[in-house]
Amino acid sequence: MAAIDPGAPARPAVPPRPRRTPRPKATNPYLNRELSWLEYNARVLHEARDERNPLLERVKFLAIFASMLDEFFQIRIAGLRQQVEAGKVARSPDGRTADEQLAAARARVLELVADHSAV
Repeated sequence: MAAIDPGAPARPAVPPRPRRTPRPKATNPYLNRELSWLEYNARVLHEARDERNPLLERVKFLAIFASMLDEFFQIRIAGLRQQVEAGKVARSPDGRTADEQLAAARARVLELVADHSAV
């Protein structure tokens, strides 16, 4: 144990940290789980569209996209429909109701399926 030397020079006082100014609250800082899943699917579809990829790789990306879209409907859309049928009005962290999520997902899926068919 080291003894404190009373003759040692005192350490300079550390100035207090300035207080942070609070950030303005974002109106909606959260991403929607279902819509972000669809955006991931869109990125997979983008790889299928990219002509720099070999043809068979592009076909694989199309198959992966279709498989993931099937899973999306089996899990996510089914869950949202159950919430609507049960009459739940709870909002997701991004502030959307199940009905609003279904409408937004439908619009995005229609765009993606059209792109998928075009490729």
